[in-house]
Amino acid sequence: MILRMDDSLATTLEQVRALVAANSLVQFAGQRREEVYDWVERTLVRHQYSSLWRPDKGVVKLYISQMTGLSRPQVTRLITGSTDRLDDQTRTEVSQCPQGERRS
Repeated sequence: MILRMDDSLATTLEQVRALVAANSLVQFAGQRREEVYDWVERTLVRHQYSSLWRPDKGVVKLYISQMTGLSRPQVTRLITGSTDRLDDQTRTEVSQCPQGERRS
């Protein structure tokens, strides 16, 4: 049986904390590695991971760990790679932006 999870309504850290507390016995896993990676990147962007304080980052890490079934060290490595990739994409988009459209 295949279940699809839509967590797009979990937009605040309070909602994520509630999901983490409620899902201590439940674990979800993606069908393929690419699905898991894409979900992690969407989750990081949705919660603006880079701008969170350290305790809040821990909540997001725990949430990702519980939802994907990955260990905390695996999640940390995945987040590091994802944030590097996202930062590179942002730099590329800004550098390709016409001069008049750049924000200061």
